[in-house]
Amino acid sequence: MKIDVLLELVRDSADYRCLMASLERGSAQSLVIEGAKPYVLAALFRELKRPMLVISSQHGKVSKLAEQLMGWLGAETITHIAESGNLLCTRASSDAVTSLDHLQALSRLVQPISDATPPLILTSAAALMQKLPAVSAFRSGWMALHRGMEIAPLKLVEQLSLFGYRNDALVEIPGSYSRRGDILDVYPPTEEFPIRMEFFGNTVERMRCFDTLSQCSLKAVDKLSVGPASEMAAHFTGGIHNLHKAIAGLNLSSLNP
Repeated sequence: MKIDVLLELVRDSADYRCLMASLERGSAQSLVIEGAKPYVLAALFRELKRPMLVISSQHGKVSKLAEQLMGWLGAETITHIAESGNLLCTRASSDAVTSLDHLQALSRLVQPISDATPPLILTSAAALMQKLPAVSAFRSGWMALHRGMEIAPLKLVEQLSLFGYRNDALVEIPGSYSRRGDILDVYPPTEEFPIRMEFFGNTVERMRCFDTLSQCSLKAVDKLSVGPASEMAAHFTGGIHNLHKAIAGLNLSSLNP
């Protein structure tokens, strides 16, 4: 039995209908007991059919609320922006897991799964104050690949490096790539499995997803969207040249040797 059908029952509540009417006119305030928040939020989101941002004071409450809302609405609807653990309003690099969560969340916002499904974003007050890449920079950091396209493998590797991908001997974790002759493996953070691309010269001849443990191919794919793999990618700073220029311009004269 799908429990989402229970969301229809709340429409019989006069308080809920009053809240809906106020929200459709602009804004509203309402007190909801803690245990009923997931149910009410899911009902509002489903009926309003518009993007929704839910902010909590504590990260733990956000994680619990996200799990509960997934039960009502499905995991594909929920976008959870986690805290990095760094100081507020800083751009320090997050740990690998949190950085991956950020990239997946931002990717879902700039490239929604469906225009008909608005995002439901859950985050904490602290996470909302973290510095993230500019929207314009993040949107421009995507590359569409497809079978049969013409692109030099070295050019693709250069672009992956700008997007923050790490060159590894074997591709086992998101955000890495590996090249062996005419074969290029890449694991975008937004994909469930890494992708193996086979080149004939500068032509992408085959594309297949593969298992990270056995390294065996699973199925063929025709196209792939490759986005940023790091919040600190050179793409967000204007490229390697600008990054080196900024480092060279640092005044280190007051530092002890």
